[in-house]
Amino acid sequence: MSMSSDTPPRSISVDVVQTVADHTGCDVTTLPSLHNAVNTDALDSLFAPTRQGLERPGEVSFVYAGCRVTVTTSTDQSVDVELTEA
Repeated sequence: MSMSSDTPPRSISVDVVQTVADHTGCDVTTLPSLHNAVNTDALDSLFAPTRQGLERPGEVSFVYAGCRVTVTTSTDQSVDVELTEA
């Protein structure tokens, strides 16, 4: 599957913050900066699509806002953000 040049790249960092906000019942503006937990540029780059538009499979875990966050991508282009209490 190729991505259209009109489609902005997916931001894993934004997905993480929104998922944690939903999980904790907090507004995204009340959560601490994700930059304090992980390098967001590196996180987004790690899971950015390849030049061919394919997802890069991988997994990374870190603690953010009292939650253990695990981001997983697979070759079927699914992205999962799993949360557990830290």
